[in-house]
Amino acid sequence: MVTVPLAVAAFPALQELLAVCGPLPLVPVPVHPARLRQRGYNQAALLAGELGRGAGLPVVEILERRRATTRQHGLGKVARLHNLRGAFAVRGGQRVPT
Repeated sequence: MVTVPLAVAAFPALQELLAVCGPLPLVPVPVHPARLRQRGYNQAALLAGELGRGAGLPVVEILERRRATTRQHGLGKVARLHNLRGAFAVRGGQRVPT
């Protein structure tokens, strides 16, 4: 699996962001249940876990997927935004810890 190499590649950008914003929790984007069954894993959750361990940041899974979306690959900016509109929500009134 490419999770560790991808986390290593992404870590410098995360460090730059943390230098500006300070420590923040990482919130992985949930995958639709059908895609999770097909893939067998949620790459966003795995990547967030690796980055969180490396940076000492909490990972909070507070988002829920409300509906399936088409793949983002090949879509322009406006189409991507339209594709994601209403697809996610914060679970049961939870708040992102600060």
